[in-house]
Amino acid sequence: MWLVLALLATGLGCSEEPPEPWSAPVRAATVEACAEVFKGADSGVMRQMTENDITSGDLCRCVLHNLERQYTESDLTLLAPDEMADAGTKATVSCMESMLG
Repeated sequence: MWLVLALLATGLGCSEEPPEPWSAPVRAATVEACAEVFKGADSGVMRQMTENDITSGDLCRCVLHNLERQYTESDLTLLAPDEMADAGTKATVSCMESMLG
């Protein structure tokens, strides 16, 4: 999933200068790619999210904000696929921990 995000980001908005937040296409691609992951997520995780009134969209927006805080849009496009996967996983775990307590 994060490899898909990296490929999408590579072709979109590669400006070297800020401003942040990221461009709308990269933000949308990030949230879409994240949502795809949660379509096939473990039912226990999804049940816990539902019990806490957390949607996959809520979680994916949190992941987006975490990634935006860590990387500029142009830096994101320079990540290798394994680095992108690691960054996405860390951002997801951080959000799940903060949202689910």
